[in-house]
Amino acid sequence: RLGDLFEDAGPFADSIVARAPAPGRRYVLDGAWLEDAARVHGLFWVPAGGFDRAVVERAGQAIGRDDLLAALRAALIAAGAPADAALALDQKLPDLVLAASAPRAIAVEDVTYAPARGAFSAALLVGGDHDTARRVAVAGRLVETRQVPMLRRPLQPGDILRIEDLAMTAVSVDRLPKDALLDPRALIGQGARRALRAGEALRDGDVRPPTLVTRNGAVTIQFRTGGLALTAQGRALDDGARGATVRVVNVQTRRTIEAVVIGPDLVSVQIGATAGLAH
Repeated sequence: RLGDLFEDAGPFADSIVARAPAPGRRYVLDGAWLEDAARVHGLFWVPAGGFDRAVVERAGQAIGRDDLLAALRAALIAAGAPADAALALDQKLPDLVLAASAPRAIAVEDVTYAPARGAFSAALLVGGDHDTARRVAVAGRLVETRQVPMLRRPLQPGDILRIEDLAMTAVSVDRLPKDALLDPRALIGQGARRALRAGEALRDGDVRPPTLVTRNGAVTIQFRTGGLALTAQGRALDDGARGATVRVVNVQTRRTIEAVVIGPDLVSVQIGATAGLAH
């Protein structure tokens, strides 16, 4: 209205001069346009300079995609759809912006669901009976999902996975790698084999048991049998995780033996290797 553009529009203030912008949008009226609008309605106004203009902006509220999907999911569950299925839409949901005065109501109408095919369709009425309300037709299918441990943070090679590094996330079965690791308990304490990104499903080969003995690192060689316990200092010739067999040099005798990794920088020799330890 003229009164939205000019402070002293007087009796002409309620005169309609242009269509308002869409909610959340804006446009600019230059000085020449404003002068013509004022003259048509009997209001004297001339621009003071070449830069006079009016910026018209309409307040709006965005209705997010997550809000639309939540309403649609609830309606489909009520129609008999499984609660843990993912929604795969045939089209992209539009960005909806309603007037600030519109209700944020989302009504789901005309719901159809075919369990045999997992197909569905519905209409979303957003904004109630407001004049900026939008009606959106949607269709798609339900996809089986599975809870998968995902990384919360990126990992570098050798980093150890802790329970706080993992978050269980529902992933569509058709998007899940065939070699995905699904048991979070089996991942705790494992070491990253390569650089891993946050939000990734872990796959076979991404992790390995942490290295407890490193090549050229000092180790304690241990032998126990009956009541006899012997230890010696050694140097590892291989990297090794718990339970791995590595070659170790006894630093006193300079003899090489094979030993099993039983802890950090700790190895145990087999009975047949006692000669290498004792000498």
